[in-house]
Amino acid sequence: MSIPTSIVVVQLKTSIASEEKNIIKAFGEIGKIVFESAKDDPENPVYELCQQIKEAQENIENLKAEIEKIKE
Repeated sequence: MSIPTSIVVVQLKTSIASEEKNIIKAFGEIGKIVFESAKDDPENPVYELCQQIKEAQENIENLKAEIEKIKE
């Protein structure tokens, strides 16, 4: 008895999704490495993007501090 086509397609789509998650994870790791090497180097082509990330991180910390003040 063979496996129905729809089951095979679902299995293949699941495998594709898994590989896509692996790619996203690897891109994230590459991004962290690039960020760390470029965040303080104005000559780096991604410096401005790194500054945007740093600003967003600071905003997040400020918002978290506001939440903590409200909880007190």
